[in-house]
Amino acid sequence: MDEWVKEQLARGFADFEGTTLTGAIPVKTEFLNQLIARFLAQGGQAPSPAADLRPLARFVRSATVEAEPGVIILRFEIGV
Repeated sequence: MDEWVKEQLARGFADFEGTTLTGAIPVKTEFLNQLIARFLAQGGQAPSPAADLRPLARFVRSATVEAEPGVIILRFEIGV
């Protein structure tokens, strides 16, 4: 599967041209607090990601972060 994703990325996801994906991901503050605690426990250094996500950034059309009581909501639109 990893190879397939790499091939699609190299071709700019041409097979998916015209596709748009929108969504919202609610993230509870407890989870964010756990992430922050782990980050601080590592001396403030971010772990190296398993995959470099920078090439995918060109497909992000919009991204917003909203805060509501007890939850952060990540809203996004991705287009090919």
